[in-house]
Amino acid sequence: MRNILLIVLLVWSISLIGQLDTVFFDKDWNRANRQDSVAFYGFKDYDERQQGLATYYYSTGELHSYQNEKENLKHGECRWFYKNGFPRSVGEYIEDEPVGTFTFYEENDSAVVDYIGEYKNGKEICSYSVLSDGSRLYHTVEVNPEFKGGTKKMYDYLGENIRYPQKAWQQNISGKVFIQFTVTKKGDVVDVKVIKSAHKLLDDEAIRVIESMPKWKPGKLDGEKVDCQYIIPINFTIGNKK
Repeated sequence: MRNILLIVLLVWSISLIGQLDTVFFDKDWNRANRQDSVAFYGFKDYDERQQGLATYYYSTGELHSYQNEKENLKHGECRWFYKNGFPRSVGEYIEDEPVGTFTFYEENDSAVVDYIGEYKNGKEICSYSVLSDGSRLYHTVEVNPEFKGGTKKMYDYLGENIRYPQKAWQQNISGKVFIQFTVTKKGDVVDVKVIKSAHKLLDDEAIRVIESMPKWKPGKLDGEKVDCQYIIPINFTIGNKK
């Protein structure tokens, strides 16, 4: 009797696997044929209403995501994973549009939240990190921080105040430095740091000139001023020497 039961269960399992819709995608998530260059693949377990759970994998076999779907659109909770198996993000969709709160995790620590995104009508209205004191540092907001006078005035200011480091000029050192900083709700520029270096001489000058900036117009969310991060690329070429 046990052998018969095992055979029945095995046949039933094989039958279920046969009912799953296997799909293949290229690196841009366009549907692909199996013989094409496949970056992702997955299995869709739909019911008669054409909705259910889809499970996707990287081409190398690691779990990529669990997605509740309806007629091939994301519909319900979805979870994504890094290749190392740690959670990447989790959030909810309604007919392929993100809604509510999405949580994004650090790649090597599932207990550490990298940042949180808030969505409404399919669009991100803000994203932020929660600092150790519980306060929020925003990355995107409804009204971004602005240098007084606008972007052109900001680059005019940089052009007038950057001093090409003499040693860098003598050694023919050039490159682009990416600077990240926070514009506080009072408009102050703080926490200036390099997130992509060109050379220490250029990095130091980029930090100096950003720290010397006058007050900005702070970012706003729901009409309230908030602390917000900002990133500026500063390009150093030999022609900039003064």
